Amino acid sequence: MREVCRSWQTFFGSNYAYLEIPPEYSKVVYEKIYIMKTHMGWSFEEVYMLPIALREWFLNKWVEENIKNSK
Repeated sequence: MREVCRSWQTFFGSNYAYLEIPPEYSKVVYEKIYIMKTHMGWSFEEVYMLPIALREWFLNKWVEENIKNSK
């Protein structure tokens, strides 16, 4: 039986660079996690396990409320 190498680089090769996550994305995600931890009282695990769309919704809602309360 032939062995299959499941290495990411070997499987996708250099033609699939568009599948890589840009370094800026990680920074943005960690900034959002930091805001939700420090200002909203969430734990790291709770924020990290949220689906992206739901995490964005909670952050947008929090921003809206803060803007409304600051006026």
